[in-house]
Amino acid sequence: RTLASCMKCHAQHGYSVGGINGGVGVAVKMKPYTDAARDAAFASAASHGAFWLIGLAGLGIGTRRLRQQLQDNQERLAEVNLAAQVFENGLQAVLIADPEANIVRVNPMFTEITGYSADEAIGQRTSLLKSARHDSDFYAEMWDELNSKGRWIGEIWNRRKNGQLFTAWESISTVRDENGKLRYYVSMFQDITGQK
Repeated sequence: RTLASCMKCHAQHGYSVGGINGGVGVAVKMKPYTDAARDAAFASAASHGAFWLIGLAGLGIGTRRLRQQLQDNQERLAEVNLAAQVFENGLQAVLIADPEANIVRVNPMFTEITGYSADEAIGQRTSLLKSARHDSDFYAEMWDELNSKGRWIGEIWNRRKNGQLFTAWESISTVRDENGKLRYYVSMFQDITGQK
């Protein structure tokens, strides 16, 4: 468009201020730009595709690991359930004590043989069943063997809740953690008074 300053030279040619005098055309070859845009789009698609494939592979590996962990957990749970069934339904009395010989768990057969319910036994010392038929040397040898070898097996006289004595065939073993620290004593026994 013609500006007022242009009129100094071009007024005699019939131009007027604001009028259109001409135009400029510019031609630009677009092929290099479209090629670059296509290459950039391809590179972007390839990188996104690669990330997508890596993500899918990661999901696949993660899913496989989760399935394996789930299967392992189900197998462990089955083992725990089996151990619980053996503990609850076993034909031997089971007593579990902490390292200070405090009773922490008993099974139903323990209650049947001794007359002590779980509530009455848990928290008591293992000497709850002591019969007074054995001298201190007997118990000292038992504990020495248990702590040195990790187990003791033998015949022992015990006392029921009602005061009645009974003979038991008993095995006691230690349970240690991965560092070798004593965690529990596990005693299993059966009443053999009738057989004797």
